Amino acid sequence: MNRRDFLKFIGMASGATVLSSCGIEKSTEKIIPRIIPPEDPDYIPGEPMFRNSTCTECPAGCGTTVRIVDFNPIKLEGVENHPLNDGALCVRGQSSLMRLYHPERLKTPLLRLASDGQTQAMSEKGFRAISWDEASQLIIDKMQVSAEQGKRNTYLSGLTNSSLSQLIDEFCGSTNVERLTEYETFDYANLREANRIVFGRDEIPAYKIEEADFLLTLGADIIETFITPVNHAVQLKKAKESHDFRWFHIEPHVSMTGFKANRKMTIRPGGEIYLMVYLVNVIITNKLDKNSLPSSVKSRIPQVSDKEVVQNTGFSEADLEQITQALINSRNPLLIAGGVSTAQSTGLETAVLAGQVQWMLGMTDTTIDFGQAQNLANLGTLLDVQQLSDSLSNNEIGVLFVTRSNPLATVPGNLGLNDNFPNADFKVAFSDFVTETAAECDLILPLSHSYESWGDVQPHKGLTNVIRPVIKPLYQTETEGDILIKLSQRYANRQSDRTYEQWLKEKWTAELGQADMEKMIERGYHRTEMPPVSPNISAQSINRFLNDAQYDSAPSGAVLFALPSIR
Repeated sequence: MNRRDFLKFIGMASGATVLSSCGIEKSTEKIIPRIIPPEDPDYIPGEPMFRNSTCTECPAGCGTTVRIVDFNPIKLEGVENHPLNDGALCVRGQSSLMRLYHPERLKTPLLRLASDGQTQAMSEKGFRAISWDEASQLIIDKMQVSAEQGKRNTYLSGLTNSSLSQLIDEFCGSTNVERLTEYETFDYANLREANRIVFGRDEIPAYKIEEADFLLTLGADIIETFITPVNHAVQLKKAKESHDFRWFHIEPHVSMTGFKANRKMTIRPGGEIYLMVYLVNVIITNKLDKNSLPSSVKSRIPQVSDKEVVQNTGFSEADLEQITQALINSRNPLLIAGGVSTAQSTGLETAVLAGQVQWMLGMTDTTIDFGQAQNLANLGTLLDVQQLSDSLSNNEIGVLFVTRSNPLATVPGNLGLNDNFPNADFKVAFSDFVTETAAECDLILPLSHSYESWGDVQPHKGLTNVIRPVIKPLYQTETEGDILIKLSQRYANRQSDRTYEQWLKEKWTAELGQADMEKMIERGYHRTEMPPVSPNISAQSINRFLNDAQYDSAPSGAVLFALPSIR
Protein backbone atom coordinates (compact mmCIF):
# COMPACT_ATOMS: atom_id res chain seq x y z
CA MET A 1 0.00 0.00 0.00
CA ASN A 2 1.43 3.39 -1.03
CA ARG A 3 1.24 6.54 1.03
CA ARG A 4 -1.78 8.01 -0.84
CA ASP A 5 -3.92 4.85 -0.39
CA PHE A 6 -2.96 4.61 3.28
CA LEU A 7 -4.18 8.17 3.97
CA LYS A 8 -7.47 7.45 2.15
CA PHE A 9 -8.00 4.36 4.31
CA ILE A 10 -7.32 6.25 7.54
CA GLY A 11 -9.77 8.98 6.52
CA MET A 12 -12.55 6.52 5.78
CA ALA A 13 -12.01 4.68 9.07
CA SER A 14 -12.08 7.91 11.07
CA GLY A 15 -15.30 9.04 9.38
CA ALA A 16 -16.99 5.75 10.10
CA THR A 17 -16.01 6.05 13.76
CA VAL A 18 -17.51 9.53 14.02
CA LEU A 19 -20.75 8.48 12.32
CA SER A 20 -21.19 5.42 14.51
CA SER A 21 -20.59 7.44 17.66
CA CYS A 22 -23.43 9.76 16.75
CA GLY A 23 -25.87 6.88 17.05
CA ILE A 24 -25.05 6.02 20.66
CA GLU A 25 -28.02 4.52 22.49
CA LYS A 26 -29.27 6.73 25.28
CA SER A 27 -29.97 3.65 27.42
CA THR A 28 -26.23 3.34 28.06
CA GLU A 29 -26.09 6.79 29.63
CA LYS A 30 -26.75 7.13 33.35
CA ILE A 31 -28.74 10.15 34.45
CA ILE A 32 -28.86 10.95 38.15
CA PRO A 33 -31.82 13.26 38.84
CA ARG A 34 -31.16 16.07 41.30
CA ILE A 35 -34.77 17.27 41.67
CA ILE A 36 -35.19 14.99 44.69
CA PRO A 37 -31.98 14.94 46.75
CA PRO A 38 -30.79 11.58 48.11
CA GLU A 39 -31.77 10.66 51.65
CA ASP A 40 -28.18 9.98 52.69
CA PRO A 41 -26.24 13.26 53.11
CA ASP A 42 -22.94 11.47 52.46
CA TYR A 43 -24.00 10.40 48.98
CA ILE A 44 -21.81 11.53 46.06
CA PRO A 45 -22.59 9.91 42.67
CA GLY A 46 -20.05 7.21 41.86
CA GLU A 47 -18.15 7.65 45.14
CA PRO A 48 -18.16 4.89 47.78
CA MET A 49 -19.86 5.21 51.16
CA PHE A 50 -19.04 2.96 54.10
CA ARG A 51 -21.47 1.69 56.72
CA ASN A 52 -20.81 -0.70 59.61
CA SER A 53 -23.11 -3.67 60.14
CA THR A 54 -22.87 -7.31 61.22
CA CYS A 55 -22.38 -10.58 59.35
CA THR A 56 -25.12 -13.16 59.98
CA GLU A 57 -23.79 -16.05 57.90
CA CYS A 58 -22.91 -17.90 61.12
CA PRO A 59 -23.65 -17.28 64.81
CA ALA A 60 -20.23 -15.69 65.49
CA GLY A 61 -21.50 -12.16 64.74
CA CYS A 62 -18.44 -10.50 63.19
CA GLY A 63 -18.56 -6.79 62.44
CA THR A 64 -18.60 -5.81 58.75
CA THR A 65 -17.84 -2.60 56.91
CA VAL A 66 -20.01 -2.42 53.79
CA ARG A 67 -18.71 -0.53 50.76
CA ILE A 68 -21.68 1.09 48.99
CA VAL A 69 -21.64 2.74 45.55
CA ASP A 70 -24.82 4.43 44.29
CA PHE A 71 -26.76 2.75 47.13
CA ASN A 72 -25.63 -0.74 46.10
CA PRO A 73 -23.41 -2.73 48.50
CA ILE A 74 -20.49 -4.10 46.48
CA LYS A 75 -17.80 -5.22 48.96
CA LEU A 76 -17.44 -6.32 52.57
CA GLU A 77 -14.55 -6.09 55.00
CA GLY A 78 -14.20 -6.53 58.74
CA VAL A 79 -14.65 -3.57 61.07
CA GLU A 80 -11.29 -2.24 62.23
CA ASN A 81 -10.69 -2.59 65.98
CA HIS A 82 -13.87 -4.62 66.41
CA PRO A 83 -13.69 -6.71 69.62
CA LEU A 84 -14.36 -9.93 67.70
CA ASN A 85 -12.76 -9.81 64.28
CA ASP A 86 -10.62 -6.64 64.29
CA GLY A 87 -10.81 -5.99 60.54
CA ALA A 88 -10.78 -9.64 59.45
CA LEU A 89 -13.60 -11.48 57.70
CA CYS A 90 -13.84 -15.12 56.64
CA VAL A 91 -14.79 -16.45 53.22
CA ARG A 92 -18.40 -17.01 54.28
CA GLY A 93 -18.69 -13.44 55.43
CA GLN A 94 -17.12 -12.12 52.24
CA SER A 95 -19.60 -14.08 50.15
CA SER A 96 -22.74 -12.96 52.00
CA LEU A 97 -23.40 -10.37 49.29
CA MET A 98 -23.97 -13.30 46.94
CA ARG A 99 -26.85 -14.29 49.21
CA LEU A 100 -28.27 -10.77 48.95
CA TYR A 101 -28.24 -10.75 45.14
CA HIS A 102 -28.93 -14.47 44.62
CA PRO A 103 -31.55 -14.96 41.87
CA GLU A 104 -33.27 -17.78 43.79
CA ARG A 105 -34.07 -15.68 46.84
CA LEU A 106 -37.72 -15.79 47.83
CA LYS A 107 -39.51 -12.68 46.62
CA THR A 108 -43.04 -13.02 48.00
CA PRO A 109 -45.00 -15.26 50.40
CA LEU A 110 -45.68 -18.72 48.97
CA LEU A 111 -48.64 -20.95 49.81
CA ARG A 112 -48.61 -24.65 49.05
CA LEU A 113 -51.24 -25.68 46.53
CA ALA A 114 -53.57 -28.51 47.46
CA SER A 115 -55.09 -31.08 45.14
CA ASP A 116 -58.19 -32.98 46.31
CA GLY A 117 -57.33 -32.15 49.90
CA GLN A 118 -53.84 -33.61 49.63
CA THR A 119 -50.69 -31.50 49.70
CA GLN A 120 -48.58 -31.75 46.62
CA ALA A 121 -45.09 -33.20 46.50
CA MET A 122 -42.05 -31.09 47.37
CA SER A 123 -41.55 -28.71 44.45
CA GLU A 124 -41.53 -24.98 43.89
CA LYS A 125 -44.32 -25.65 41.40
CA GLY A 126 -46.40 -26.80 44.35
CA PHE A 127 -46.64 -23.20 45.65
CA ARG A 128 -48.39 -20.05 44.55
CA ALA A 129 -47.56 -16.46 45.42
CA ILE A 130 -49.93 -14.70 47.82
CA SER A 131 -49.99 -11.29 49.48
CA TRP A 132 -48.68 -10.57 52.95
CA ASP A 133 -52.20 -9.73 54.08
CA GLU A 134 -53.48 -13.12 52.93
CA ALA A 135 -50.57 -14.90 54.57
CA SER A 136 -51.05 -13.13 57.91
CA GLN A 137 -54.78 -13.81 58.03
CA LEU A 138 -54.27 -17.45 57.10
CA ILE A 139 -51.81 -17.91 59.98
CA ILE A 140 -54.22 -16.35 62.49
CA ASP A 141 -57.08 -18.54 61.24
CA LYS A 142 -54.98 -21.69 61.54
CA MET A 143 -53.81 -20.73 65.04
CA GLN A 144 -57.39 -20.27 66.19
CA VAL A 145 -58.48 -23.60 64.71
CA SER A 146 -55.55 -25.32 66.42
CA ALA A 147 -56.47 -23.79 69.78
CA GLU A 148 -60.09 -24.91 69.39
CA GLN A 149 -58.88 -28.46 68.75
CA GLY A 150 -56.74 -28.41 71.89
CA LYS A 151 -53.46 -28.63 69.99
CA ARG A 152 -50.25 -26.71 70.69
CA ASN A 153 -48.91 -23.97 68.45
CA THR A 154 -45.12 -23.98 68.61
CA TYR A 155 -42.22 -21.75 67.54
CA LEU A 156 -38.86 -23.27 66.57
CA SER A 157 -36.06 -20.87 65.67
CA GLY A 158 -32.38 -21.02 64.97
CA LEU A 159 -29.94 -19.51 67.46
CA THR A 160 -31.31 -16.08 68.44
CA ASN A 161 -28.64 -14.29 70.45
CA SER A 162 -30.19 -10.86 69.93
CA SER A 163 -32.97 -8.47 70.96
CA LEU A 164 -35.21 -10.44 68.62
CA SER A 165 -35.33 -13.14 71.29
CA GLN A 166 -37.25 -10.76 73.57
CA LEU A 167 -39.71 -9.94 70.78
CA ILE A 168 -40.26 -13.65 70.11
CA ASP A 169 -41.08 -14.10 73.79
CA GLU A 170 -43.55 -11.22 73.60
CA PHE A 171 -45.17 -12.68 70.48
CA CYS A 172 -45.46 -16.16 71.95
CA GLY A 173 -46.82 -14.80 75.21
CA SER A 174 -49.51 -12.68 73.52
CA THR A 175 -50.64 -15.39 71.08
CA ASN A 176 -50.41 -18.47 73.33
CA VAL A 177 -47.63 -20.01 71.23
CA GLU A 178 -45.12 -22.33 72.89
CA ARG A 179 -41.56 -21.26 72.22
CA LEU A 180 -39.29 -24.28 71.85
CA THR A 181 -35.60 -24.25 72.67
CA GLU A 182 -33.54 -23.03 69.73
CA TYR A 183 -31.99 -25.44 67.25
CA GLU A 184 -28.50 -25.06 65.83
CA THR A 185 -26.53 -27.71 63.95
CA PHE A 186 -23.45 -27.12 66.12
CA ASP A 187 -24.97 -26.91 69.61
CA TYR A 188 -21.82 -27.80 71.62
CA ALA A 189 -24.08 -29.83 73.90
CA ASN A 190 -21.37 -31.98 75.49
CA LEU A 191 -19.07 -29.02 76.05
CA ARG A 192 -21.81 -26.98 77.74
CA GLU A 193 -22.87 -29.94 79.85
CA ALA A 194 -19.27 -30.60 80.88
CA ASN A 195 -18.86 -26.99 82.04
CA ARG A 196 -22.08 -27.35 84.02
CA ILE A 197 -20.79 -30.51 85.68
CA VAL A 198 -17.31 -29.17 86.46
CA PHE A 199 -17.92 -25.46 87.07
CA GLY A 200 -21.67 -25.23 87.56
CA ARG A 201 -22.00 -23.06 84.44
CA ASP A 202 -23.95 -24.24 81.38
CA GLU A 203 -21.89 -21.97 79.14
CA ILE A 204 -18.96 -21.82 76.77
CA PRO A 205 -16.38 -19.32 78.01
CA ALA A 206 -14.20 -16.92 76.07
CA TYR A 207 -10.82 -18.45 75.25
CA LYS A 208 -7.98 -15.91 75.59
CA ILE A 209 -5.65 -17.37 72.99
CA GLU A 210 -3.82 -14.06 72.67
CA GLU A 211 -2.66 -14.25 76.30
CA ALA A 212 -1.52 -17.90 76.17
CA ASP A 213 2.06 -18.97 75.53
CA PHE A 214 1.09 -22.59 74.85
CA LEU A 215 -2.15 -23.73 73.22
CA LEU A 216 -3.32 -27.33 73.14
CA THR A 217 -6.43 -27.92 71.03
CA LEU A 218 -8.12 -31.29 71.23
CA GLY A 219 -10.45 -31.79 68.26
CA ALA A 220 -11.54 -28.13 68.31
CA ASP A 221 -11.27 -26.71 64.77
CA ILE A 222 -10.76 -23.21 66.14
CA ILE A 223 -10.18 -21.49 62.78
CA GLU A 224 -12.94 -23.32 60.87
CA THR A 225 -16.27 -23.80 62.69
CA PHE A 226 -15.58 -23.77 66.44
CA ILE A 227 -17.49 -20.92 68.18
CA THR A 228 -15.81 -17.80 66.71
CA PRO A 229 -13.21 -18.91 64.15
CA VAL A 230 -12.32 -15.42 62.88
CA ASN A 231 -11.75 -14.18 66.42
CA HIS A 232 -9.55 -17.19 67.11
CA ALA A 233 -7.53 -16.53 63.94
CA VAL A 234 -7.04 -12.88 64.92
CA GLN A 235 -5.91 -13.90 68.40
CA LEU A 236 -3.50 -16.50 67.01
CA LYS A 237 -1.88 -13.86 64.82
CA LYS A 238 -1.46 -11.46 67.74
CA ALA A 239 -0.08 -14.20 70.01
CA LYS A 240 2.55 -15.19 67.46
CA GLU A 241 3.58 -11.57 66.94
CA SER A 242 3.71 -10.52 70.60
CA HIS A 243 5.51 -13.35 72.39
CA ASP A 244 6.94 -16.85 72.19
CA PHE A 245 3.93 -18.97 71.35
CA ARG A 246 3.53 -22.65 70.55
CA TRP A 247 0.46 -24.56 69.45
CA PHE A 248 -0.14 -28.32 69.43
CA HIS A 249 -3.29 -29.61 67.73
CA ILE A 250 -4.56 -33.14 68.37
CA GLU A 251 -7.31 -34.68 66.24
CA PRO A 252 -8.25 -38.06 64.72
CA HIS A 253 -8.46 -36.68 61.17
CA VAL A 254 -6.93 -34.03 58.92
CA SER A 255 -8.14 -30.43 59.07
CA MET A 256 -7.09 -26.95 58.05
CA THR A 257 -6.72 -26.11 61.74
CA GLY A 258 -4.21 -28.92 62.16
CA PHE A 259 -2.10 -27.67 59.26
CA LYS A 260 -1.82 -24.24 60.89
CA ALA A 261 -0.53 -25.55 64.25
CA ASN A 262 3.15 -25.79 65.16
CA ARG A 263 2.63 -29.50 65.56
CA LYS A 264 -0.29 -31.58 64.41
CA MET A 265 -0.69 -34.95 66.16
CA THR A 266 -3.09 -37.64 64.97
CA ILE A 267 -4.83 -39.54 67.76
CA ARG A 268 -6.79 -42.77 67.42
CA PRO A 269 -10.55 -42.08 67.24
CA GLY A 270 -11.94 -42.41 70.75
CA GLY A 271 -8.49 -42.20 72.34
CA GLU A 272 -9.01 -38.63 73.55
CA ILE A 273 -10.47 -39.77 76.87
CA TYR A 274 -7.32 -41.79 77.63
CA LEU A 275 -5.13 -38.78 76.88
CA MET A 276 -7.16 -36.64 79.30
CA VAL A 277 -7.04 -39.32 82.03
CA TYR A 278 -3.27 -39.51 81.52
CA LEU A 279 -2.83 -35.73 81.87
CA VAL A 280 -5.02 -35.52 84.98
CA ASN A 281 -3.06 -38.32 86.67
CA VAL A 282 0.33 -36.84 85.73
CA ILE A 283 -0.64 -33.47 87.19
CA ILE A 284 -1.95 -35.06 90.40
CA THR A 285 0.93 -37.53 90.84
CA ASN A 286 3.66 -34.94 90.30
CA LYS A 287 1.82 -32.24 92.29
CA LEU A 288 1.90 -29.84 89.37
CA ASP A 289 -1.53 -28.37 90.02
CA LYS A 290 -2.07 -24.70 90.83
CA ASN A 291 -5.62 -25.48 91.96
CA SER A 292 -6.06 -28.81 93.68
CA LEU A 293 -8.95 -31.15 92.98
CA PRO A 294 -10.95 -32.27 96.02
CA SER A 295 -9.80 -35.63 97.34
CA SER A 296 -13.22 -37.15 96.58
CA VAL A 297 -12.74 -36.27 92.91
CA LYS A 298 -9.15 -37.51 92.80
CA SER A 299 -10.20 -40.90 94.15
CA ARG A 300 -12.67 -41.32 91.28
CA ILE A 301 -10.17 -40.63 88.48
CA PRO A 302 -9.39 -44.02 86.87
CA GLN A 303 -5.84 -45.29 86.94
CA VAL A 304 -4.51 -46.33 83.54
CA SER A 305 -1.05 -47.57 82.65
CA ASP A 306 1.20 -45.85 80.14
CA LYS A 307 0.83 -48.95 77.97
CA GLU A 308 -2.96 -48.54 77.86
CA VAL A 309 -2.61 -44.87 76.99
CA VAL A 310 -0.15 -45.62 74.19
CA GLN A 311 -2.36 -48.39 72.85
CA ASN A 312 -5.56 -46.30 72.84
CA THR A 313 -4.12 -42.98 71.66
CA GLY A 314 -1.61 -44.23 69.11
CA PHE A 315 1.00 -41.89 70.63
CA SER A 316 4.46 -42.99 71.69
CA GLU A 317 5.66 -42.38 75.24
CA ALA A 318 7.89 -39.63 73.84
CA ASP A 319 4.82 -37.93 72.32
CA LEU A 320 3.00 -38.09 75.65
CA GLU A 321 6.00 -36.67 77.46
CA GLN A 322 6.31 -33.81 74.97
CA ILE A 323 2.63 -32.86 75.39
CA THR A 324 2.90 -33.04 79.17
CA GLN A 325 6.07 -30.96 79.41
CA ALA A 326 4.79 -28.30 77.03
CA LEU A 327 1.59 -28.00 79.04
CA ILE A 328 3.03 -27.87 82.54
CA ASN A 329 6.11 -25.75 81.74
CA SER A 330 4.22 -22.88 80.14
CA ARG A 331 3.33 -19.79 82.17
CA ASN A 332 -0.13 -19.32 80.63
CA PRO A 333 -1.30 -22.59 79.08
CA LEU A 334 -4.67 -23.01 77.39
CA LEU A 335 -6.48 -26.26 76.62
CA ILE A 336 -9.49 -26.16 74.30
CA ALA A 337 -11.45 -29.38 73.79
CA GLY A 338 -14.26 -29.54 71.25
CA GLY A 339 -15.23 -30.55 67.73
CA VAL A 340 -15.24 -34.25 66.93
CA SER A 341 -13.36 -35.11 70.13
CA THR A 342 -16.31 -34.06 72.29
CA ALA A 343 -19.03 -35.25 69.90
CA GLN A 344 -18.37 -39.00 69.99
CA SER A 345 -19.56 -41.65 72.43
CA THR A 346 -17.05 -40.67 75.13
CA GLY A 347 -17.14 -36.98 74.22
CA LEU A 348 -18.79 -35.85 77.45
CA GLU A 349 -16.26 -37.74 79.58
CA THR A 350 -13.45 -36.20 77.53
CA ALA A 351 -14.84 -32.69 78.03
CA VAL A 352 -15.31 -33.21 81.80
CA LEU A 353 -11.72 -34.39 82.21
CA ALA A 354 -10.49 -31.48 80.07
CA GLY A 355 -12.34 -29.13 82.42
CA GLN A 356 -10.46 -30.63 85.35
CA VAL A 357 -7.13 -30.07 83.57
CA GLN A 358 -8.15 -26.45 82.95
CA TRP A 359 -8.95 -26.03 86.64
CA MET A 360 -5.80 -27.68 87.99
CA LEU A 361 -3.43 -25.68 85.78
CA GLY A 362 -5.10 -22.38 86.66
CA MET A 363 -6.50 -21.65 83.20
CA THR A 364 -9.85 -20.52 84.63
CA ASP A 365 -7.98 -17.65 86.32
CA THR A 366 -5.96 -16.58 83.28
CA THR A 367 -6.84 -17.80 79.78
CA ILE A 368 -10.46 -18.91 80.22
CA ASP A 369 -13.08 -16.27 81.03
CA PHE A 370 -16.70 -17.08 81.82
CA GLY A 371 -17.35 -13.35 82.21
CA GLN A 372 -17.53 -13.12 78.41
CA ALA A 373 -19.27 -16.45 77.86
CA GLN A 374 -21.10 -17.10 74.61
CA ASN A 375 -24.77 -16.10 74.51
CA LEU A 376 -26.32 -19.56 74.16
CA ALA A 377 -28.90 -19.38 76.95
CA ASN A 378 -31.85 -20.58 74.82
CA LEU A 379 -29.97 -23.10 72.68
CA GLY A 380 -31.30 -26.64 72.95
CA THR A 381 -29.86 -30.04 72.11
CA LEU A 382 -30.88 -33.05 70.06
CA LEU A 383 -32.85 -34.26 73.09
CA ASP A 384 -35.16 -31.28 72.60
CA VAL A 385 -35.49 -32.13 68.91
CA GLN A 386 -36.44 -35.67 69.93
CA GLN A 387 -39.22 -34.29 72.14
CA LEU A 388 -40.54 -32.22 69.23
CA SER A 389 -40.45 -35.28 66.98
CA ASP A 390 -42.40 -37.28 69.57
CA SER A 391 -45.01 -34.51 69.86
CA LEU A 392 -45.41 -34.50 66.09
CA SER A 393 -45.72 -38.27 66.08
CA ASN A 394 -48.57 -38.00 68.59
CA ASN A 395 -50.35 -35.35 66.47
CA GLU A 396 -50.10 -32.77 69.26
CA ILE A 397 -48.91 -29.85 67.10
CA GLY A 398 -51.31 -27.51 65.30
CA VAL A 399 -49.30 -24.63 63.83
CA LEU A 400 -45.53 -25.07 63.72
CA PHE A 401 -43.36 -22.03 62.99
CA VAL A 402 -39.81 -22.77 61.80
CA THR A 403 -37.53 -19.78 61.34
CA ARG A 404 -33.89 -19.29 60.34
CA SER A 405 -33.29 -23.00 60.63
CA ASN A 406 -33.19 -26.04 58.37
CA PRO A 407 -33.61 -29.01 60.73
CA LEU A 408 -34.83 -31.47 58.09
CA ALA A 409 -31.44 -31.19 56.37
CA THR A 410 -29.27 -31.48 59.49
CA VAL A 411 -31.07 -33.44 62.23
CA PRO A 412 -29.98 -37.11 62.41
CA GLY A 413 -32.46 -39.42 60.74
CA ASN A 414 -32.84 -41.70 63.75
CA LEU A 415 -34.76 -38.95 65.60
CA GLY A 416 -37.64 -39.39 63.17
CA LEU A 417 -38.19 -35.66 62.61
CA ASN A 418 -38.36 -35.98 58.83
CA ASP A 419 -40.99 -38.72 59.09
CA ASN A 420 -43.08 -36.93 61.70
CA PHE A 421 -42.80 -33.37 60.37
CA PRO A 422 -45.87 -33.65 58.08
CA ASN A 423 -48.04 -34.43 61.13
CA ALA A 424 -48.21 -30.76 62.10
CA ASP A 425 -51.52 -29.37 60.84
CA PHE A 426 -50.01 -26.19 59.39
CA LYS A 427 -46.33 -25.49 58.99
CA VAL A 428 -44.95 -21.97 58.47
CA ALA A 429 -41.35 -21.33 57.41
CA PHE A 430 -39.53 -18.00 57.73
CA SER A 431 -36.73 -18.25 55.19
CA ASP A 432 -34.90 -16.47 52.39
CA PHE A 433 -34.65 -19.60 50.22
CA VAL A 434 -36.71 -22.73 49.61
CA THR A 435 -34.66 -24.99 51.87
CA GLU A 436 -35.36 -28.65 52.55
CA THR A 437 -37.46 -27.66 55.56
CA ALA A 438 -39.25 -24.75 53.86
CA ALA A 439 -40.17 -26.99 50.93
CA GLU A 440 -42.10 -29.26 53.31
CA CYS A 441 -44.04 -26.38 54.87
CA ASP A 442 -47.50 -25.15 53.91
CA LEU A 443 -46.59 -21.46 53.93
CA ILE A 444 -43.23 -19.78 53.33
CA LEU A 445 -42.67 -16.20 54.46
CA PRO A 446 -39.67 -14.54 52.73
CA LEU A 447 -37.19 -12.91 55.08
CA SER A 448 -35.22 -9.80 54.21
CA HIS A 449 -31.45 -10.11 54.03
CA SER A 450 -29.56 -8.73 57.02
CA TYR A 451 -28.24 -5.89 54.85
CA GLU A 452 -31.86 -4.91 54.18
CA SER A 453 -32.83 -5.05 57.86
CA TRP A 454 -32.52 -3.53 61.29
CA GLY A 455 -31.42 -5.80 64.11
CA ASP A 456 -28.63 -6.67 66.49
CA VAL A 457 -26.50 -9.62 67.59
CA GLN A 458 -25.18 -10.26 71.09
CA PRO A 459 -22.58 -13.01 70.49
CA HIS A 460 -21.21 -12.93 74.02
CA LYS A 461 -21.78 -11.14 77.28
CA GLY A 462 -20.93 -7.45 77.10
CA LEU A 463 -21.04 -7.06 73.31
CA THR A 464 -23.91 -5.88 71.11
CA ASN A 465 -23.40 -5.68 67.33
CA VAL A 466 -25.73 -3.60 65.17
CA ILE A 467 -27.42 -4.90 62.03
CA ARG A 468 -28.49 -2.00 59.83
CA PRO A 469 -29.88 -1.76 56.29
CA VAL A 470 -27.49 -0.58 53.58
CA ILE A 471 -29.92 -1.14 50.71
CA LYS A 472 -33.68 -0.98 50.37
CA PRO A 473 -35.39 -4.40 50.14
CA LEU A 474 -35.04 -5.80 46.64
CA TYR A 475 -38.25 -7.82 46.88
CA GLN A 476 -41.47 -8.07 48.90
CA THR A 477 -39.69 -9.38 51.97
CA GLU A 478 -40.00 -8.59 55.67
CA THR A 479 -37.81 -8.91 58.75
CA GLU A 480 -38.81 -11.52 61.30
CA GLY A 481 -39.40 -8.76 63.83
CA ASP A 482 -41.84 -6.91 61.56
CA ILE A 483 -43.68 -10.15 60.79
CA LEU A 484 -44.16 -10.94 64.48
CA ILE A 485 -45.31 -7.41 65.35
CA LYS A 486 -47.92 -7.49 62.58
CA LEU A 487 -49.11 -10.97 63.53
CA SER A 488 -49.46 -9.91 67.16
CA GLN A 489 -51.52 -6.88 66.15
CA ARG A 490 -53.76 -8.93 63.88
CA TYR A 491 -54.22 -11.63 66.52
CA ALA A 492 -55.41 -8.96 68.99
CA ASN A 493 -57.59 -7.24 66.35
CA ARG A 494 -55.52 -4.08 66.64
CA GLN A 495 -54.02 -1.86 63.97
CA SER A 496 -50.66 -0.19 64.30
CA ASP A 497 -47.93 1.19 62.06
CA ARG A 498 -45.22 0.31 64.54
CA THR A 499 -42.14 -1.29 62.98
CA TYR A 500 -39.38 -3.50 64.29
CA GLU A 501 -36.94 -0.63 63.72
CA GLN A 502 -38.95 1.55 66.10
CA TRP A 503 -39.26 -1.26 68.66
CA LEU A 504 -35.52 -1.89 68.47
CA LYS A 505 -34.44 1.73 68.79
CA GLU A 506 -36.76 2.22 71.75
CA LYS A 507 -35.08 -0.75 73.44
CA TRP A 508 -31.58 0.52 72.63
CA THR A 509 -32.42 4.01 73.88
CA ALA A 510 -33.82 2.64 77.14
CA GLU A 511 -30.64 0.62 77.70
CA LEU A 512 -27.99 3.10 76.52
CA GLY A 513 -29.53 6.53 76.16
CA GLN A 514 -30.02 8.45 72.91
CA ALA A 515 -26.43 9.64 72.49
CA ASP A 516 -24.80 6.24 73.08
CA MET A 517 -27.38 4.56 70.86
CA GLU A 518 -26.45 6.84 67.96
CA LYS A 519 -22.75 6.17 68.58
CA MET A 520 -23.44 2.43 68.60
CA ILE A 521 -25.22 2.60 65.24
CA GLU A 522 -22.39 4.63 63.72
CA ARG A 523 -19.62 2.41 65.15
CA GLY A 524 -21.49 -0.82 64.52
CA TYR A 525 -21.22 -2.18 68.05
CA HIS A 526 -21.36 -1.33 71.74
CA ARG A 527 -19.06 -2.94 74.25
CA THR A 528 -19.54 -3.12 78.00
CA GLU A 529 -16.57 -4.19 80.09
CA MET A 530 -17.47 -7.36 81.94
CA PRO A 531 -15.62 -8.33 85.12
CA PRO A 532 -13.78 -11.65 84.79
CA VAL A 533 -15.45 -14.65 86.38
CA SER A 534 -13.33 -17.31 88.07
CA PRO A 535 -15.64 -20.27 88.64
CA ASN A 536 -15.42 -22.67 91.52
CA ILE A 537 -15.23 -26.39 90.93
CA SER A 538 -18.33 -28.44 91.74
CA ALA A 539 -17.05 -31.57 93.50
CA GLN A 540 -20.47 -33.07 94.17
CA SER A 541 -21.54 -32.78 90.54
CA ILE A 542 -18.24 -34.19 89.26
CA ASN A 543 -18.42 -37.13 91.64
CA ARG A 544 -21.93 -38.04 90.51
CA PHE A 545 -20.79 -37.99 86.92
CA LEU A 546 -17.56 -39.93 87.45
CA ASN A 547 -19.45 -42.67 89.28
CA ASP A 548 -21.20 -43.59 86.02
CA ALA A 549 -18.58 -42.46 83.48
CA GLN A 550 -17.67 -44.84 80.66
CA TYR A 551 -14.04 -45.31 79.61
CA ASP A 552 -14.41 -47.33 76.45
CA SER A 553 -11.34 -48.46 74.57
CA ALA A 554 -10.64 -46.80 71.24
CA PRO A 555 -12.36 -48.74 68.44
CA SER A 556 -10.23 -50.85 66.15
CA GLY A 557 -10.37 -50.60 62.38
CA ALA A 558 -11.58 -47.75 60.21
CA VAL A 559 -13.87 -45.12 61.74
CA LEU A 560 -16.16 -42.86 59.70
CA PHE A 561 -16.47 -39.28 60.97
CA ALA A 562 -19.10 -36.72 59.98
CA LEU A 563 -16.97 -33.60 60.30
CA PRO A 564 -18.09 -29.99 60.77
CA SER A 565 -17.33 -27.83 57.76
CA ILE A 566 -17.43 -24.11 56.92
CA ARG A 567 -19.20 -24.98 53.65
